[in-house]
Formats: sequence, C-alpha cells, structure tokens
Amino acid sequence: MPYVRAKGNQVCVVHGERDPTTKQVQQRVLFTLYSQAEALAALGGGRDHFRRTVEAEHPDVKISWKKIDAGISEHMDVLPALYPYQEQAETEFRQALVHFTKELLVTDPQNLVTSARLLQAHHHELEYLRDLIDWRLKLREQDESEWNKDNPFFWRASLWKREVPSASCEKLGTLYGKGEHDKASALARLLIDAWPNFAIGHNYLGLMARDSGDLNEAIAHFERGLAVGRTLFPKRVRKDEWWGNHDTRPYIRSLIWLAQTHNRRGDQGKALSYCDRLEKECAQDITAATERGPVYLNAGLWEPAVKAARYIVNLYPQESFTLGFALYETGEHDEATVYLLHGAMKYPRTARMLTGTKMRTKPASYDEAEDHNTGVDLLRDISQYLGARARGGKAFLKKLVEREQVVALIDEAETVRMRWSEERGTDRKWFDRMTEMGKIEFAREQATVLSGASAVKSTGKNRSIRVVTRGPLEAQ
Repeated sequence: MPYVRAKGNQVCVVHGERDPTTKQVQQRVLFTLYSQAEALAALGGGRDHFRRTVEAEHPDVKISWKKIDAGISEHMDVLPALYPYQEQAETEFRQALVHFTKELLVTDPQNLVTSARLLQAHHHELEYLRDLIDWRLKLREQDESEWNKDNPFFWRASLWKREVPSASCEKLGTLYGKGEHDKASALARLLIDAWPNFAIGHNYLGLMARDSGDLNEAIAHFERGLAVGRTLFPKRVRKDEWWGNHDTRPYIRSLIWLAQTHNRRGDQGKALSYCDRLEKECAQDITAATERGPVYLNAGLWEPAVKAARYIVNLYPQESFTLGFALYETGEHDEATVYLLHGAMKYPRTARMLTGTKMRTKPASYDEAEDHNTGVDLLRDISQYLGARARGGKAFLKKLVEREQVVALIDEAETVRMRWSEERGTDRKWFDRMTEMGKIEFAREQATVLSGASAVKSTGKNRSIRVVTRGPLEAQ
C-alpha cells in the first residue's frame, strides 16, 4: 500500500514492490511534491486533479487517499514554501538538448568511419526527429487558452509525459500500413526505450516479424506486449468494456495475434488456448470465433469450424470462405456453394488467390487493396488446410469462380462497387445494388440458379439459364 515519506526537502508518495529476482522489497516513487504550495494544492482545491494525475500514472496501484493525505500533512514542514517549476523544466530540456547536440556534433562521419556507421544504424530515428523538430518549430507560437495551459506545478505536463503522444502512435501505424517496416521498427524501438509501458510498440514489432515470416520472434514480441499491456489496466473496468478502453485494448490485441501466430506456426492447441482466453478473460466471444474458424480448418475439425464461422459470418463477410470450405468438408455442397459464392462476390481477388490464380495487376483502389490484404491473411491463416486437406475444397472453389455465370456476377459486383465509389452521393442506385449483391440471400438465389444450370447440363437439354442480375447494369 502506498505511503508518504520525506526525502531531503521533498515529499514522496512511494510504493513498496518485491523484486522478482532478488525477492527484496524496493521502493518505487509514484509522485514527488516539491513545495508547500504544491502540497496545499494536493490537499485542497487541486485535490481531485492531483489524485487523477497519480492514479493515471500508476493504474496498477491501489491507493488509500486518506492515508496519503495524512502523510502529506505530517511532512509538510520539510518542504520549501515555493519551488522554481518553470525554471526546472527549462533546465531539464536544456540539459537534454545540450547532450544530444554534443553527441551529434562529435559524431562526424567525415572524420571517423565509426561515426558514419553509428549514424547509418540510427538514420531512421534521426530522420523522424528531423521531421518532428520541423513540425514543433512550425507550431511554436501559441496563444494561451484554457485548453493548453498547465497549473503552476506542471501536473498536466506530468500526465502528458506518461504515455506516448498520439501523433507518434499514428505515425507508427502509418509507416506499418505503408509497408515501411524498417522505419516503423526503428520508431517502435525508440518509443519503447522512451516509454517502457508502450505495449502497442511491442505489438507492432510482433506484426512486422509475423509478416516477414519469423513467427518465433513475432510470438516473443506479442508475449511482451501481453505482459506490458496487463500492467496498464485501470483499477475497475468491466470485461465487456475492455475493447472500448484505450488502456486494455493492447492486451486484447496481443491475445488475438498470439492466437493467429501460433495457428500459422502449426500449434493449433496453443492457438485455441488463446482463443479461450479471449472469450473467458475479455468477453470477446465474437473475436474468439473469428480466430477459431481457421484453427479448426487447419486441424481438420469441420463441425467446430462450421459452428465458429456461422456465428460471425453475418458480421464479417470474409468468413464466408472459412464457412464455405468447412461446409464442403462436411458434405453440404449446396450450402458451401452459397457461402463461397458470397465470399467471391465480396472479395473476388481473395477467391482467385485461394485457388492459386496468379494476380497480374496490383490493387488500384482502396477496395482492391482491402480485398488483396484479406487474401494474403487468409492464405496464411489456413495454409495447412489449403496445403494438405483442401484438394477437394480448393478445386470446388476454383470450378465455381471459373463458371461463366459466376464470372459475370463477379464482374458486375466489381463494376457496381467502382461506380458507387466514383459517383458517391450523386446516385444511390449503385449503393442499393451493391448492398443487394452483398447479402447472403442474393448469393443463395444465385446458387439456386447455378444448381439449375448444372442440372440442365447433366441432362443434355438445350435451354437458356439466366443469372439473376436485376439492377443498374440491366437498365443501361
């Protein structure tokens, strides 16, 4: 339990912690008060602000504020009346600036090859800092307002320093999304060194290792993200609110990616254990079902795969592929046609990738990029199924998407989506048609027509079968 102690002419709120290695109890300073004026504010008019600041910095510690208030009052006499907070902040910034400037000046690549190598090893970080400095200088002239001012004791600055600034998180996400993994990795490691509680950084390092195929390294990063993420939990938060909470979400993401990565590595048992934790610890039953579907496919557990995918297919259309394959393996070929057809119309590029068709063009739009990424992820998630168990299912899908009627449906779906994107807000007919074609009911209707066409072909009768294409294209 935290308590208050005097340290020279300062008053500290401290917490005893047992070192996991030495087993000895060590004190961790939670907050330091530097003046009587600050202590009076913490006990009086600024009490709520002070408590929120300390609790936000140390969400893992349970604090008895009655005990802390009494301790601050007891040690008030050791504090000076005032303290130069502004001057101290300027001094600390100046010292850091001088130290960095000195190191950069003496690290001259023209004089020493060791300096050149050092700069080369850190060029991504230095380029990021160069851009950051330019941005900070551009915005350096600001008028004070109620939204940007601090109190005399810099409590707001203290709170801001607790977490990685959101702009840096967004930059990291942007670099990863653009595939600039070298820059993203350098930034993630830099931010982790500055903020050891940056669980998001460990997760990004895991994603980059996973994408490069180093699954063991990815698992190590995700496990670190899981451990760090657990320390960020607020004192009281309901399980069903974890995903919506900024502090608990990194922990859930670590569990998700650990399940995915163990599945890709071939350890389905371990993957399912993380799925169970998602459901039981975090109340993430939908997310758990999303991860279980590919695991069951890889393990050859068809009925559980059907159950998991059917539970979420109305939320996530890409699950139609998992459900379609699982239904095929259980012998329900008509139902498999419905869901594989639905998946192919929503994600035509993914369907072609799953059948081994080589892509001749790169994605040219946001929708195509999303489709491509879905295909890449699914190929990795069910690689064992596709490689060892899916000879029939894979051929079934390939035969389906190569049928003339299905080619026409996919072409229409792609055209409608493109026209809606180009004419967004001017004509709803494209949106309405896109919505209609994206429904399971539409895929079922088309599957019925395809089944009739197959029956006609098998009897040798010569009559036309029309694929149902009511909508904007028919009216042109």
